[in-house]
Amino acid sequence: MPTTNNGLTQLYMAHLRVQWAQRRSGRPGTGPRRLARAYQNRGRLYDERDQADRAISDYSKSIRLYPYDGTVYVRRGLARALSGNLEGAVEDCAKAIRMNPDDAEAYFVCGLANERLGNLQRARQDFLKALELAPDDPEISEKARHYG
Repeated sequence: MPTTNNGLTQLYMAHLRVQWAQRRSGRPGTGPRRLARAYQNRGRLYDERDQADRAISDYSKSIRLYPYDGTVYVRRGLARALSGNLEGAVEDCAKAIRMNPDDAEAYFVCGLANERLGNLQRARQDFLKALELAPDDPEISEKARHYG
């Protein structure tokens, strides 16, 4: 995917937000959550640019700072799956599901990783649970229909 000038601007702004949050993280009332969010946002931008290793690194930093956001585990899980670390993807999604058992995306990503690992029965369960939680999602519906 070619990077547009707008995309470079977004990434640059994300870098600035991380630096700003790093400087403020030691001040009263700011805490690690703001810095964790900055890493998460920059990781998402790396994801959009197919830079999985950088995304995983930023998601991991976010998790170390604030390990209570299941969304970051799902995003890191997807990045791990795309980079070939399927077991890591399943672990991340399992953590996200423990935090929020109603997260359809976590089940879906876990299903994708399990499918690639050859754990087809587990993948089927994940896709059907994702469909139960998000019946109107076309991507989830398509996968679940395959496992019917």
